[in-house]
Order: sequence, then C-alpha cells, then structure tokens
Amino acid sequence: MDYLLAAFLGLVEGVTEFLPVSSTGHLILLVDLLGFKGPEGKVFEVAIQMGAIFAVMWVYRARIVELLRKSWRAGPGQRFTVA
Repeated sequence: MDYLLAAFLGLVEGVTEFLPVSSTGHLILLVDLLGFKGPEGKVFEVAIQMGAIFAVMWVYRARIVELLRKSWRAGPGQRFTVA
C-alpha cells in the first residue's frame, strides 16, 4: 500500500509541478488527507520535492548553463543574475 501511495503522491506532484497551481500545497494536503503523517511523511515530502526540483533543473539545464555563462560577462545575463 505504501508503494501505491508513494506513486500516487509522485504523480500528483509531477502533474501539478508544471501547472500554475501550488504543487507543494497539493502534496501537503494529500499527505494529511491520506494519513501519511509522522517523520516518514515529512521525509517523503522532502524527497519528492527534491525530485521535482532536480527534474525541473534537468529540463531547463541548457538554459541554466547558458545563464551561468552569461552571468560572468557584462550584459543582460549578468544584470538578470545580479539583480
């Protein structure tokens, strides 16, 4: 049952991550509603959030690398990262 719950929560996190709604809010509400509380629930929330962050970074890796390269030179990229 825990694997099914984890898969369901991961699916909700993944679907809502790229929508203009709060993926973290949905995850917290579902964890509370489904009774996945305690230290295990909190660790799972952190782990799934880290997975979402890494997934977004992977999808936008080319843009992130380009932005980091441009941040060392004077111009719009540097103004964006310094401001």
